[in-house]
Formats: sequence, C-alpha cells, structure tokens
Amino acid sequence: MERLTERNENGGITVRNATAAFAKLAELEDDEQKGKLLCLPFAPGDTVYRLQWTNSKCEALRVVSWRVSAIQVDMDGVDIVLRSGADGFEHCVPSDVGKTVYLTNEEAEAALKERMA
Repeated sequence: MERLTERNENGGITVRNATAAFAKLAELEDDEQKGKLLCLPFAPGDTVYRLQWTNSKCEALRVVSWRVSAIQVDMDGVDIVLRSGADGFEHCVPSDVGKTVYLTNEEAEAALKERMA
C-alpha cells in the first residue's frame, strides 16, 4: 500500500494527496463499522508480560515475559497465542490487555504490586 501521509521528526503530518487520503480514511471507517478492522497494540514477535503463579500451590506471583506467537481470527473472535520458552503456550484475547496481559514490564510490575497490597 502506498503511503498517503508522512510524519516528520516532530510528529507532524504531511498529506501527499488529500483526496486519496480522505478516501482511504472513509474506507477504513467503513471497515471498522462492519467489524472488518482489527487494530491491536502489538504484533506477532512482540513481547508482552503476564502475572503468573510461581508454583502449583499458588503461593506467589511473578512477572513473566511472553512472545506473541500468533494472532488468529475466526467467527468466534480473536485468539492471541503467547509463547514462553520455559512455560509453553498461553492464549488470551484483546480485552485481556491491561487486565492480565501488559504491554510493558513496568505495567506488569505495577499490577503485581497492586495485587500484593
């Protein structure tokens, strides 16, 4: 897809072709209304963080990093497959972000502290 805009080093936006940019925006809005547009805060290969029990007795929580292995979309919704070398596979859904899945280690550590309080 040809870019219709450019960002400068200050975050400003330059529009190359206003008519084409507005047409693309309208198309994206249409797709969003029809449920055809999926926008996630991560992509396959990114790292996310979860709180995990340290043992089977659920005695203590720790922050564990997971790699987004795959994002699967079907009629039932979106399934995000997470992989950790030591802990295998886990699954989550987009609504888990900020609740049980965190985008940064700092967010996960803060959630851990809050839970332990």
